[in-house]
Amino acid sequence: MILNTIHELCFENNDIYQIESCGDKIIANDDYYGVRILDLSLNTIKVIPFMERLVIFSIYKKYDNSAVMLYAPEQNSLFFVDLQTFQHFTIKPENHLNDYFFGRNYYWQNNTLIFTEENKNTFYQINFESSTLKKISTKTVKTISPTFFDFWKTCKKHNAITIYPNQNSFIFQKNRKLIAFYDYKNKNLILKKHSPGLFEEVYYHNGMFIFFDAWNKNIEFKNSNNGFWRAEDPYYCLRIINLDNGNIAMLFTNKDDHQKCFLQVYELSK
Repeated sequence: MILNTIHELCFENNDIYQIESCGDKIIANDDYYGVRILDLSLNTIKVIPFMERLVIFSIYKKYDNSAVMLYAPEQNSLFFVDLQTFQHFTIKPENHLNDYFFGRNYYWQNNTLIFTEENKNTFYQINFESSTLKKISTKTVKTISPTFFDFWKTCKKHNAITIYPNQNSFIFQKNRKLIAFYDYKNKNLILKKHSPGLFEEVYYHNGMFIFFDAWNKNIEFKNSNNGFWRAEDPYYCLRIINLDNGNIAMLFTNKDDHQKCFLQVYELSK
C-alpha cells in the first residue's frame, strides 16, 4: 500500500484535535474556541468562533451532508452549523451533558435528529424550532424511523466497533480471527482475517480495512496488498477520516507540543 500526499495544511499555535468529513468539506476544531471548515484540498472556507475554552468531543453530520452538530459536554452545549449558509446556533440542554454520553449511532434526516446514549437503550431528539433537547421513548423512535431502530438494534447485537450511520453500515469482530464490515442496507458482509487486539480503531474504506492505534503510532492498511505505516517522530497520527472523493485525510500532532500539528490528504495506491 502506497500513500501519495496530495495536500497538506500546517498549523502553528493551534491545537487541532478533532476532524470529520462531510461531503465536499472537512470540519475541524479551531483551537479551543471554534470550528474551521475546509474544502477537500485543505483550503479554509470559513472559521466560526463559539466560545473560549471550547472542547469539541464529537462531530455529527446530517445524512445529506448539509449541516453538522458539534457536541461539547464540558460546556454543556451543542452547536449547529449549516454548511451551505454557515448560519449557526447553540443548544443548551436543561439536563447537563456531563450526565450522559451521546453515542456513535444517530439518525439525522431532514429536520429530525435523534441521538442514542452509549451502551444504553436511551434516545434524545433535537427540536430545531425551540433549540432544545428532549428524551424520547423507543416507541417514538420506531415511529419516526423503523429502519434506523432496526439498524441500531443490529449494531448493539454485534457490538459494533465502528458505525457509519449515514451509510447504514458498521464494522464488528466476527470471531477471534475475523473482522467484518456489514452493509446493513444491502445485506452485504465482507470478512477479513485479522485480530484487532493491538489496534484502538478500525475503519473501512474503498474495499480496505484500516487498523489504527494512535498511542503506538501504528496504522495498518489491509486488503489484497497489505501495508504498514507510521508517522515520523516527534509527530503521531491522531485522527483518520474517509473522504467522499475516495482519498483519506490524517491529522498529525507533535507529541511535545500539541499546538504544532498538520493535516494531510492522501491518495491510496496498491
